[in-house]
Amino acid sequence: MRGGELGIKSRMLGGALRFNLAGYYQKFKDMQVKAGSVVSNGGIAVRTLNAAAAEIYGIDMDFAWSPPQTEGLSIYGGVNWNLAKYNDFAVAPCWWGQLASEGCNQLLDTTTGRFSAQNLKGAPLLRAPEWTANAGFDYEMPVSDSLKFRLGSNLAYSSSYSTTIENFYYQRAYAKLGATLGLGRQDGRWMVELIGDNLTDKLTAGSCFVEPVADSIVLARSANRNGATTRGPTGIGETMCAPNPGRSLFVRLTIRN
Repeated sequence: MRGGELGIKSRMLGGALRFNLAGYYQKFKDMQVKAGSVVSNGGIAVRTLNAAAAEIYGIDMDFAWSPPQTEGLSIYGGVNWNLAKYNDFAVAPCWWGQLASEGCNQLLDTTTGRFSAQNLKGAPLLRAPEWTANAGFDYEMPVSDSLKFRLGSNLAYSSSYSTTIENFYYQRAYAKLGATLGLGRQDGRWMVELIGDNLTDKLTAGSCFVEPVADSIVLARSANRNGATTRGPTGIGETMCAPNPGRSLFVRLTIRN
């Protein structure tokens, strides 16, 4: 791997505004990725594949502002533009049911006359959205001589990204909202907070893979026709995903000596 980063870190407006900007670049050779699949007994196996070459470059910006007119208020945000792609991945696995005309045209099996891999050169890396952003605020104010109140909120955004190593299924763009309410001592000895994550209950996909799970059990994967000219009886496989957490509410107690 080789790469680098160049940027600036600054403080302005008498220290009330912090602004950071950076550009980065990384290039990988002999990069390894993991691929999940269903084996003949219905279990799930994880394989390690050599993705050959990939590159990542982008620009990252963030800021934090504490307005002098409002004591205890902090406003922050950030944006990241990221381009991550394979420069060479000629042995990427095909998704279940992918035809030769749909790109499954690498590694010909002379016994079956079908192909078993696809070339994903130029395709995006796994779980690498082009755009991410966040914005929010934190506010603290005294409510008595010994107690303080805390309020905060954050909105996080992500553009779409690939969730499968076969580059078959994409998570759509989404935004998630979080918030915090807290009450504690002025000196920071303790704080009780009610925290809410993903308050809009936006369900998003985590790790995914494409396999005909039901048909694998019934037909023992014998109907696999990847890399053929026509699909087999199982058709296109199902996309199996582990979802990220939905709406979450919890209480946090912090005690400092």
